[in-house]
This record gives sequence, structure tokens and C-alpha cells, in this order.
Amino acid sequence: MGYIEAIVLGFVQGATEFLPVSSSGHIMLAARLFGVEVSRSFSVCLHVATLLAVLFRFRKSVAYLLLHPKDKRAVFLITASIPTFILALLYKLFMPQSLENLLLPIGFALTIAALLLIELKDGRDRALKLSDAHAKVAEAEAMTDISKDIAAQKTHGGASLARDLSINKVENGASAEEKSKVENRVKAKSANKRRKLSDDAGWDYRSSDGLNLNIWKSFIVGAVQGCAVLCGLSRSGSTICALAYCGTRKDRRGEFSFLLSIPVIIASALSEVVFADEPFSVDIALLGASMAVALLTGILAINVVLKLIEKKKLYFFGIYLLIPLLLSIIII
Repeated sequence: MGYIEAIVLGFVQGATEFLPVSSSGHIMLAARLFGVEVSRSFSVCLHVATLLAVLFRFRKSVAYLLLHPKDKRAVFLITASIPTFILALLYKLFMPQSLENLLLPIGFALTIAALLLIELKDGRDRALKLSDAHAKVAEAEAMTDISKDIAAQKTHGGASLARDLSINKVENGASAEEKSKVENRVKAKSANKRRKLSDDAGWDYRSSDGLNLNIWKSFIVGAVQGCAVLCGLSRSGSTICALAYCGTRKDRRGEFSFLLSIPVIIASALSEVVFADEPFSVDIALLGASMAVALLTGILAINVVLKLIEKKKLYFFGIYLLIPLLLSIIII
């Protein structure tokens, strides 16, 4: 393996570890295309690089959870990790290597299905919000018509009523203006506080608001993540899909999914060491270049996914995955 191959593999690992496209599937395809074999020691080091990426990106959240192990998110993360580890261990012990390669196209197809399910869920939520908005507009219009009818029926004391309304309007306008100034000051203070507490992604890293999880839901998310040990099935794509159907707010799905990747990446790296059938030997310079690329690409990929989740455009990856799906059918 030369420097070009190592840098490309580092880029592929860093990007696809967090993008909903499956890192294991892309590494396998890249290795086949380059005609190189990725050693377990090289794979472990790339996993360490992506671990550093997620730890750096969510350093505030990680530090807070380590200092507050009884926090709801910490409990949910631990609960979700249990079924993941069980399923991953069973897969590692009983899945033949030859069959794993043949299942790669199925893994890509399942990832496409997960991304489509996310789009369907978000589309349904948008439709419900639009329907509620239309209902509120209709209700407001009906109330306006009723008010007009009542005003038309008041034929006596019109001038007096108008004078009273004018006075009330002036007084209410003054009080409303003062109230608006107070509310703006409160909002500004709250915004400054949120910025100080945020993990540069718009949420309070100390809060679990918007997760809408419980023990059973987090267990299901962990089980879905455990299924993502299948080569070609994206871990981030499958967990974000599960979180969407658990009712997790879209701006918290990425955060929880990436935090949940930390114990998985650690366990994956350790399993590579435990199950290694070769001595741990690598070219330090070549490995350093690959890890640096994986680290920087991983940080960039996390930011990209967080923004696309917010904009509800993850389905773009579903379209892209048609390419590796076809390649896997041809090559594997």
C-alpha cells in the first residue's frame, strides 16, 4: 500500500463513518478497486482517528456526560449500547467471511431503504404541521368574522365606544411596547446563554430536550445499530432512522447517533485487536497521513450530516448509494 492508497482509504473512512453510506462497505469497495488488503492494525488506527473526530466535535457533550453519569442521555446511551454489543459479538463469532462479502449489496439496499423511511417520516410530519397551520388560519378567520358581526350589531353608543377603544388602544399600545422591550431583553439573555452552553450546533449540551426517548426506545435504537454491523448497512443512517420513528426531534437525532457511535467505535477497534491473526505492524509515516486525513474528514462529515438532517435532505445519500450498490453487485 502506497501513500495515495492510504490517503484515499483515510478519506473514505473519515467521510463514510459518519455519512449515512456505510464505512465498512466503502472501505471494502475501495480496497477491491485499488487491489490492496487492509490489515487489521491499519483498520484499528483508522477507527481511532474517527473516534478522535467525534470526541473533538462533541467534546462539551462528552465532558458533561462523563461528569454527570446519571443524566438521561447517559442512561439512554448505555442502554442502547447493550443490544448493539450483543448483536455485534454474535455476528463476529458466527458470520462467515465469505458470506459477509456476499451480503454487501443487501446492506447498501437496506441503507437506501432507511434513508427513504426518514424522508417519508419527515414528509408526513411536514404535512401534519401544514394541516394544523391551515386549521389555525381557518379558526382565526372565523373568529374575525364573528367579531365583525358583533361590532355591526352595536348601533348605540358608537362614538363613545370608538372613543373608549381609541383610549384603550393607546394605553395598550404603550404597555405592549414596554412588554415587547422586556421580552426582547429576556430573549437576548436566553440566546447568549444558549450560545455559551451550545456545542456549536444549536442545542444545549446539558439538556435532553427533544430526544423523546425512554429505556425501551433507546434499547430499540441500540438493536437497530447492532444490525448495522452488516457490511454495507450504515450505522448512522439506521440509527437516525430509528430515532426519527421514536419521535426524536431532528436537531437531536444526529447528536445522539454520533454520541452512540463512541462506544461502538471503541468496541470495534478492540475487537480488531482481539480477533487479530497477524502481528500489529504498520508504516508509521503512511499510517499518520491516513489517520490525519480520516480525522479532518470525519469532523467535516459530522458537520455536513448535522446540517443535512436539519434541512431534511438525507435522501441525497440514498440516490448516491445506487452507485456503490451497483459496484458491489459487479465487483464482489
